[in-house]
Amino acid sequence: MARIVKPKGSVWNPRTVTAPIAAVVMAGLLYTYAITSIRAAKRNAKLHREADGGQLDMRKESLRRHGLLDPVQGTSGYELFRDARADAKQETKFLNENKAKPLGSDQKEEVGMPRTENESVLENYRGSAALQKLKEGQPRE
Repeated sequence: MARIVKPKGSVWNPRTVTAPIAAVVMAGLLYTYAITSIRAAKRNAKLHREADGGQLDMRKESLRRHGLLDPVQGTSGYELFRDARADAKQETKFLNENKAKPLGSDQKEEVGMPRTENESVLENYRGSAALQKLKEGQPRE
């Protein structure tokens, strides 16, 4: 009697083809959503900081959420995602500059007054002669 030989199936079937494609598409969507959400959150925090006078104020934020203060313009969900891409080029330029600088090099000065008393004391110790000032133990101003 002759044996019936089954033909061997191909390795390629719909499951082996579509699973990697679906994984790549989902990873791309997740990456895009994450990047856009981070940019929108940074923009939202920036707008709220500007509205609060330079620093986030949780009390004002709470009053805004409960409708007692006017909401900050440009912080609705649609506006944040619409404008997130426009700021992307500027933002990535600043993200690439976060490299360590050698001691004694000039630092970018922050705009405005120091936020706390400690920061004003620390401002006196900036620069190349900071270590010498600290060793001499000059009295705090």
